[in-house]
Amino acid sequence: MDYVLWALAVIWPLSAVILLLAVNGKKGHVGLNFLALAIVGGPLAAFAVSRVPFRCRRCDIDMDTRDGRHACPKCGDATTDGTLGERVLNIFELDEKPVLSFWAKFTYAFGQVAVSLSPALISSWLIYFYIGRKDASGHDILLVSAAAMSVGGLIPRLLEAVAEPMVGYLSDKWHFRMGRRIPWVVFGTPFLAIFSILIFFPPDRAGEGASLVSALGVDVTPNFLFLLATHTGFWVMYTAVVAPYLSLLPEITPLNNERIQASNYMAFGDVAGSVLGTAGVGMMIGALAGGITLGPIHLSNAYEAIGVILGVVFTLMFYISVWKVRERPHDASKAVKFKFTQAFVETFRNPTFTPYVIAAAAIRMATDILLAGMPFIVTRLMSLDEEYAGYLQGVLILGAMLFFPVVASKAVKYGKKTVYLFGMGVFAVDLLLMALLKHFPFLGYPVAFVAGLLGSPLDPNQIAFAHTVITLAIGALPVAVIFVMQRPILNDVMDHDEKLTGYRREAMYNGMEGLVSKPASGLAYFIVPLLLSTLGDSAEHPWGVLATPLVASVLLFIGYLGFRSYPLDK
Repeated sequence: MDYVLWALAVIWPLSAVILLLAVNGKKGHVGLNFLALAIVGGPLAAFAVSRVPFRCRRCDIDMDTRDGRHACPKCGDATTDGTLGERVLNIFELDEKPVLSFWAKFTYAFGQVAVSLSPALISSWLIYFYIGRKDASGHDILLVSAAAMSVGGLIPRLLEAVAEPMVGYLSDKWHFRMGRRIPWVVFGTPFLAIFSILIFFPPDRAGEGASLVSALGVDVTPNFLFLLATHTGFWVMYTAVVAPYLSLLPEITPLNNERIQASNYMAFGDVAGSVLGTAGVGMMIGALAGGITLGPIHLSNAYEAIGVILGVVFTLMFYISVWKVRERPHDASKAVKFKFTQAFVETFRNPTFTPYVIAAAAIRMATDILLAGMPFIVTRLMSLDEEYAGYLQGVLILGAMLFFPVVASKAVKYGKKTVYLFGMGVFAVDLLLMALLKHFPFLGYPVAFVAGLLGSPLDPNQIAFAHTVITLAIGALPVAVIFVMQRPILNDVMDHDEKLTGYRREAMYNGMEGLVSKPASGLAYFIVPLLLSTLGDSAEHPWGVLATPLVASVLLFIGYLGFRSYPLDK
């Protein structure tokens, strides 16, 4: 695998040249160049996957290859060497009678597209939509004040955090004709879609509007009340749908190999949703800048159109996810007997949970701060259109996808804890480098040299852009670690809980994770507007914008330190 890693290390920095040539050229070429980057990366990822050895789950050793078959030399378990897709998504297939069809596993993973798409849309673009845009004359469009945005970002996440363990507890306890989890997805999704659309339709779309009252330095305007209501509704309904969806997998198959296959499909769905919510939205912002007319309805700006389009998309994704699956009949002997308070206490008695949730909360908060700051980095410090923020985020996510096979194989070799710590540490250092983009963009200097040789000299903003692209390309590996490792580590935490309590409490653990990580995410919404308003959000006063990767880096170091006490290393 060493030569594969070297190839990745060379090709991904070269993506900076591709994007910079697009910046210097016609704006319309950006999407094509970005697509070309994905096309170039796809075969490279396929080649990397083809080099990943099959390993036996039971013995943790490489399988022998004979006549196109892979067999463990120790225990004899075997798997066939099929197509590349089978190598990616069907690794470790054992001779067990299947419970789920291919289509059941494949369509279930569609829900993961929506799980990533909906928060990516809100986390990446909501703050910029309400306080970051400018009109055609260059004047700020402030739909709420910075203080109101902070409060309107924090309170909904705190309420969601309260709702999360309650949803988990009720989802574990309640039983309906369709099962314990599916009804939450079926009946909650339309409400989630409605709130995700409404949030981009404030009453006053030209400014803050008249203040009804002022409290604690926050002007309570109709726009603020609307933001508070729709943002709260979105995150509470997101919890009500997503927590049961994520807890559904053990309910639809008892086979570990099928869970692994479905989880691999979900990892790719995770990437697809994240790319659509970042790079995809960036492209749509440019394409729909003048709004869109749908029959008798005119949507006046790109954000309104995107809210409607993506609201419909992730509604379809959630419904497709439960189309082909059925929950197994309920076993009353395995029903959770804990009351809510006892269930809460027992979760924190699990010695694996606290280190895990500290790291998860730190990663969540750091990620949301970085995503919220990216449109300001692009528009205020580089003088580019906001759509480029989506392209930069897409570089990070598509790059991470290339490293999925590498992360999986290294986790088997070195253990999930070691790999997870490596990912957090490297990403923290990488974000420190990103913060140098304005005053010492040293990673952009080689790109500027190459561009000069090609006859396209770069200005300081474009050198800063190159520096940022390369830091995000470097960050692709640690982000891949976070993508791939977080869910398996939580599964290990839940397995350890089953040894302690005798119960499978997936939804409760998803809820308790949310109880800690969602307020952390809310603090991200609270911190970013304050950083921008107090330290500056312009090229002349850039420190508020530059502080976003710095604060994210500090949070990742905190998560690294917290996870060091995690007791499992398998």
